[in-house]
Amino acid sequence: MRFLVALGTHRHMTGEEIAAKIGPGAAARFPVVNHEWENPAALRDYGTLDGTRILLNRAMHDSDVVIGVGSIAPHPAAGFSGGGKIIAPGVATEEAVGEFHWQSVHYPQRDVLGVRDNPMREQIDRVAHLAGLTSIVNVVLDGECRIIGCFSGNPVEAHRAGSALAGELFRVAISKPETAGIFITDTHPLDQDLWQGVKAMCALECIVPDDAAVIVVTPSPEGVSRQHPDVLALGYQGLATTTRLVQEGRIDKVTAHNIVQGGRLVERTHAFMVSPGIPAEDIRRLGFTPFASVQDALNEASRRKGRSARVIILGMGGEICPVAV
Repeated sequence: MRFLVALGTHRHMTGEEIAAKIGPGAAARFPVVNHEWENPAALRDYGTLDGTRILLNRAMHDSDVVIGVGSIAPHPAAGFSGGGKIIAPGVATEEAVGEFHWQSVHYPQRDVLGVRDNPMREQIDRVAHLAGLTSIVNVVLDGECRIIGCFSGNPVEAHRAGSALAGELFRVAISKPETAGIFITDTHPLDQDLWQGVKAMCALECIVPDDAAVIVVTPSPEGVSRQHPDVLALGYQGLATTTRLVQEGRIDKVTAHNIVQGGRLVERTHAFMVSPGIPAEDIRRLGFTPFASVQDALNEASRRKGRSARVIILGMGGEICPVAV
């Protein structure tokens, strides 16, 4: 038995992180390998799907049984995490990861986030089947990381059942969000850097009206994105501008999707950010206005939108799925 860490294009996990993830005993007893999306020797051609070659980590081909282990929560590009997503884009090439995420930004967040059966998930399930994903063991966690449901078996059927529970848990009904002038959200629990933290911005996109004041609170101890420096170099941009950058070959699709996810918020709101991990000049470069505290940001938002403006506060922005009612 061996473990393959499905990184996508995220940085490699350290030995300490692996031990914390699977337990020090298991980490010492079994081989654990980080997916090397940039190493051709670690990849294999699994055939074609709709005319596209499927290049994935060769570990699945070299194994008799492939079990996907993970958790299920709302996801802005796949509807929900978990299931076959651990294969595609979890152990795919940079090009495939980029194409998957780039396609997702062409759909409104309300049609993807927290929607299990969407166009992106259909592709995920088909690639995972082609790669030989045998079964999954996926858990649904509550806000304190306690397991409240475990779903195992067929990668599609088990994931669909788990997504139903995760939807009930993380779907948040917001009454008439169009009447609110100020929105405050944090990026917990996905906020190692702002590359992850952008998920909270995607959640806001589902409900925030144009011209609202938005305050994003994020620790982001590793800054904006060490793996994808073009996010900071170019700042958050809208879909039209980013599409042109992709067509001109100035940016890869992996980075492009992240830029659009943040850009949709910057384009149509008063975007404020409070972050001890990101320098003020970097926050400005992204298109946000930096503040030292949430109170300072709220004071400015109230000045712009009026002291009587309705305020909506969304905790755990990195995992919730807001729905307007």
